[in-house]
Amino acid sequence: MRVLIFSAGADTGGQGERIRQGFAEHQPDWHVDALALADKYMAYPAQFTGPAHSRVVRARELYDAADVVHLRLTLGAWEKMDRGQGKPVVLHHHGTIFRGNSFAIAQYAQRIGAVQVASTIDLTMLAPGVAWLPAPLDFAPLRALRDSVYKPSDRIRIAHAPTNRNAKHTNVLAAAVKMLAREHPVDLDIIENVTWAQCLARKAQADIFYDQLNYGYGNNAVEAWAMGMPVLSGVGNPNVQRAMIVEWGRIPFVEASAATLADQLRALILSRDMRAEYAAIGAEHVERFHSAARVVAQLADIYRSAPRTVRAHKPTPLPAIERRRQLAGRWC
Repeated sequence: MRVLIFSAGADTGGQGERIRQGFAEHQPDWHVDALALADKYMAYPAQFTGPAHSRVVRARELYDAADVVHLRLTLGAWEKMDRGQGKPVVLHHHGTIFRGNSFAIAQYAQRIGAVQVASTIDLTMLAPGVAWLPAPLDFAPLRALRDSVYKPSDRIRIAHAPTNRNAKHTNVLAAAVKMLAREHPVDLDIIENVTWAQCLARKAQADIFYDQLNYGYGNNAVEAWAMGMPVLSGVGNPNVQRAMIVEWGRIPFVEASAATLADQLRALILSRDMRAEYAAIGAEHVERFHSAARVVAQLADIYRSAPRTVRAHKPTPLPAIERRRQLAGRWC
């Protein structure tokens, strides 16, 4: 089986390359390529580098050779490169783009016959037929990094790595830590505008990782759990929270809202046992759901069963007010 994992932009979260590496290790009889047309400052590992034009040419070659195409975020590559071949397509949803126009994107994918997966639980609730695809991770290098740089001390170090401060409630975190620092020995490391490797090296030195307050957790939390630290995060919608409990059996992070963030941080700062408990809960969670072997097995089944695609009319995006109304309906 030949698979192309393709992104017309950057490799969101480095997940395309992680999936490719996972197949190389756990399904070596498959041929999986991962290609992204754009680079970002995070500098995730990549199979293909070089000028954008050469990557476009290579993408067309790999598309034509693939048995299944795994697209990130949009179906634009299928529209431009399929040329009536009807390649089976898996459309992988991430964050902002799908949240902003889930109805039109999902409807179009359904019409052409694309299989839809999403990187977080909340995204699966925005349209029918979207399955959760956990971000895969190789735990061993992260654990080795943690062992090499982490030095426990009486000062508690909190790490946070936002790509969007507003979305991650970074200012709420900073205010809470500033207040707590008057009472307790605590430091805050806000990790921004550095490469992925530099981010990991700083994150590995922390005692607590804070993710965000709206959607549960993302790649940052998965990496923190793999390193053996507790994660503080939140879920803004109770229906999403219930869906997470159904899927996972429990919430694996210390839950907080803007109103409770300082109290939950204080509890973690004061209790070594609480930090150890939630570090263990998180480690069990990533082993159960985010191991490369598990994700590869899930994707292999999806790739095998993906149907051929067909040409279909593209829906007109809904006005913003209608998108908000329908989104509220999905989550009520």
